[in-house]
Amino acid sequence: VLLDEAQNATSVQMKMFLTRLGEGSRMIITGDPSQVDLPPGQRSGLVEAVRLLSGVEGVGHARFEEGDVVRHALVRRIVMAYEDAARKERDEREARLAALPAPDAPVEGDADGLKRMLSRERPR
Repeated sequence: VLLDEAQNATSVQMKMFLTRLGEGSRMIITGDPSQVDLPPGQRSGLVEAVRLLSGVEGVGHARFEEGDVVRHALVRRIVMAYEDAARKERDEREARLAALPAPDAPVEGDADGLKRMLSRERPR
């Protein structure tokens, strides 16, 4: 049994697939964790399966690196461009979060603004 592009399987789908192995069968699952196309917040079943099943007797795992990509050289540059963009987006998001004030930090002028707003005459 072969499952290709498994990085886009959800955790539920991966568990469903893995638990259908018949007696005397073999299963091969391929996928690239750097090419997950699931919606934000949705975990890859492949990534989860590798984490959960490492060390389980009868389960093997091989990881290929960038140098193992044997497709057209342009494909390697495309993959690298997407990885660079994802890294940049992650770094920018972390920088924005780091720049936010602490949730309980007082904001200058809030009390005065609230007093002015509450003291305004309400329309009748």
